[in-house]
Amino acid sequence: MSQRSDQASDRVSYTASAPPAPATAFTAVFWARLRVDRDDFSTMMRLHSSSGASTTVNIATGSSGTTPVVVSPGNTGGIVGSDALAVDTWRMLAVTIAGTGATDGKIYTKAIGGATNVVTGEVSGGSAPDGITLFGRSAGDSGEWFNGGLAYVRVWSAVLSQAEIEAEWESATVVRTSGVWADWPMLTDINDASGNGRHLAAGTTALSTEDDPPQPADVTGTALAEFGGLSATAAGVRATSGSAAGSFGGLTATARGGLPGASEGSWYGLLDILREGAQQYREDRTRTPQACEECGEPLRSGPRGELFCLFDGSIWGAGGQRLGQVDPSMTGRR
Repeated sequence: MSQRSDQASDRVSYTASAPPAPATAFTAVFWARLRVDRDDFSTMMRLHSSSGASTTVNIATGSSGTTPVVVSPGNTGGIVGSDALAVDTWRMLAVTIAGTGATDGKIYTKAIGGATNVVTGEVSGGSAPDGITLFGRSAGDSGEWFNGGLAYVRVWSAVLSQAEIEAEWESATVVRTSGVWADWPMLTDINDASGNGRHLAAGTTALSTEDDPPQPADVTGTALAEFGGLSATAAGVRATSGSAAGSFGGLTATARGGLPGASEGSWYGLLDILREGAQQYREDRTRTPQACEECGEPLRSGPRGELFCLFDGSIWGAGGQRLGQVDPSMTGRR
């Protein structure tokens, strides 16, 4: 279950050792879900110094309460990201910082089923951080708090590529272990799963728990692809079941065991099955019928090239669409 903040005092922090310095190399990857739009600046993650009095980097929503931004003392306008947060909807976010140059900072955002969007800008002007806080500004500052949930929060003392970030979003466990500074799954507690012992300290009130993001490792949630909408749930080992409705109509499928060209029983295997179904449907939509869809009578060609059933006069088009009726005189029936 993901961790949820619903009041300012729920913020959690780690201050026992310094986080990675953005002036050198820093990456944060996480999932976020806005639960209440406060219509105000709301902090999801903040690197701070001087016991929280100074900002190094703040990953937050802008004053609108929904637009993701990366703010620093040297760029108070922030790097403004795409894929605005929406109430009760999970979003994937990541920030990489390789220095203080005009293009050294990047914010990556992605909606479920969408493409990854990247915006580049400057992150500069802050002191070296001595702490990190989630859901708020710092352990001692209750302002600008985030009313929502965070999950799979990971920090590296390295700059990850877009491909690496996307792999982290899709995995319930850390994919790139090199340079990982902390891994806070935020599922049942606020402990560090990286083995580095950087457990978060709770605020004066406890976080609550809610449902997890729809990751492939869990195969629970919603995805959108070129074949339309997909909702699926899987349980157990090597077994996947789901249903999809999109441009190819309704589809229900069950897969068990190994899947050719995909990880055994994986989310990707299910997607392969659905893509094959989508392709088959598209082919069916353009295929000319050979017999009446209702009675099975072989179709005849009319004077304008239309295909009709000699039995009931129904005209059929590509994909088995009924287009109308022919003149009864053409069928020999009155």
